[in-house]
Amino acid sequence: LTYTGAYDTSVAFPVNLSSNKVLMYLNLGVYACQGNPQYCADWDYTCDIILRPQGNDTVQIGKYITPYAGDWGVTRRHEYIMDVTDYAKLMNGLNGLRFIYDGYSYGFKITVKFAFIEGTPYQDVVDIKR
Repeated sequence: LTYTGAYDTSVAFPVNLSSNKVLMYLNLGVYACQGNPQYCADWDYTCDIILRPQGNDTVQIGKYITPYAGDWGVTRRHEYIMDVTDYAKLMNGLNGLRFIYDGYSYGFKITVKFAFIEGTPYQDVVDIKR
């Protein structure tokens, strides 16, 4: 992500999978910044993760706001894990994902992975509304 704004991608979720839990693993990392390095630093990152299911309203499934991240260390990345089980009903087949970045710094990358743990859901989600 090289500047503030919305970034769209698509994802193919399992079809009709009964999930006991769904976890979203979000890795935030720094890459080599070209140009003025002042804007590729450890400053505040704010990002919304929006699920865009076909035929349904968009819904925010995650949000993170980092403080000054001066402890990047050797790996130059941070991992966040979010429980998104309540949205499993919408995570079926081909969907869109939108990342809305708003922050001071540029020059980082984001990797998102989902872990679907098969099994009977703890509770049935009746409805999801914006």
